[in-house]
Amino acid sequence: MAGEHLDALLDGSLDAAIVRPIARFRTLTFQPLLREQLVAVLPESHELAKDVEVDLADLAGERFVLMPKAAYPEAHDLYQEACRDAGFLPTILDHGDSPNALYMVAIGFGVALAPASVVASRVPGTVVRPLKDRTPEIELALAYRGKNHSETLAAFIRTATDVSTVSSPARQTA
Repeated sequence: MAGEHLDALLDGSLDAAIVRPIARFRTLTFQPLLREQLVAVLPESHELAKDVEVDLADLAGERFVLMPKAAYPEAHDLYQEACRDAGFLPTILDHGDSPNALYMVAIGFGVALAPASVVASRVPGTVVRPLKDRTPEIELALAYRGKNHSETLAAFIRTATDVSTVSSPARQTA
């Protein structure tokens, strides 16, 4: 779920949403569920698609499809930071949110960076490759109104936390 669900959380019409934290609100609580490394999403015809892992610096000359900064400031900044750490500033061809960015990559508009869990998306025409070097981690969190003391919400929070602990990529590789 993306930033558009925060309005529904704020007005009380939605009790919880799973989000990539995009802003901090005094009236919302963000319960971290997991943190992920970034991966490269490439068109399957890309020359690096055959590699097991990708050096982010090798994508310096590519056009990137990134999440728009206005809607996803923290994620956008993390992607930019990863590229700066690799020695370049990305050329941003277009802005797309997930899954639109994946489809833009599939038709050859550019490449993208995404959280590692994108591998489960399996968008035809794309390949997902881990990056050789560690990147800043992106967080997935459960957002909810802290003043909502509903037992149903409390059960949902417990379940989401339990599921994320069991299915965490770090836990699976341990």
